[in-house]
Amino acid sequence: MEWENWTKQDWALHLSLPTEDRGLSSESGVSFFTDSEVAGATGIVAGSLRLLQARGALLATKAPSMRGGYLRVWDETQVGKAAIVGAITKSTGLDLRQCASVINSFTNEIWTSVLEVTRNYAHVGGIILSYPDDVLFQIIERRYVFIKSAAFARALPEHPNPEQIIGIIKRDGKYTPTRTSILTTSEFNSLYNMTEQELLEAYLLINNCTCMTSVNLSLVSNIALMRLLNRSLAPIYDT
Repeated sequence: MEWENWTKQDWALHLSLPTEDRGLSSESGVSFFTDSEVAGATGIVAGSLRLLQARGALLATKAPSMRGGYLRVWDETQVGKAAIVGAITKSTGLDLRQCASVINSFTNEIWTSVLEVTRNYAHVGGIILSYPDDVLFQIIERRYVFIKSAAFARALPEHPNPEQIIGIIKRDGKYTPTRTSILTTSEFNSLYNMTEQELLEAYLLINNCTCMTSVNLSLVSNIALMRLLNRSLAPIYDT
């Protein structure tokens, strides 16, 4: 039975299973996790999960409780997103509200790339420390925010940049997204919230910056899921 049709008893059974076995209880193989389980895997505590949900960065599922009311639970995609928020806040100094804005500026193309690599990770017996299509989050000179993936370069043969700018951190610390989708060839110079000079400066700094912070989104997402699935976290250096 698909999870959308589960009764209170079905939900209770699903959440009573070991986290690594929950995918077996639904036809689609989806697993759900409680606040405390997600906190243990990602470092994002329940209050922060609620804040991120309120700001639209995470999407919870309501599971009817045997005691009445509902429990807030999270599927694997939301666990990966929470892990990404945790890694970005720790690595960059952005607070949760800023990070929620960053996550909300991620497009479907970005999430598809992250989740595709995460699925590829899941088929091996450990953690691949570097994968050809890893998706990286980068802040250059504490100002320009990029997403980097080899998949982006393949998608834009006329402009083969693995890096795509997604936002700017203003002087007051506010994060401002630059656009609503990954660049296409016809839109390559049609960014909004940036002047042509800012755009040129941002891309020139990629290989000539003095300060860059980088977070491997695919890796941190996968580590969180591997923890919940009770799989080996032993590093694999040669794929």
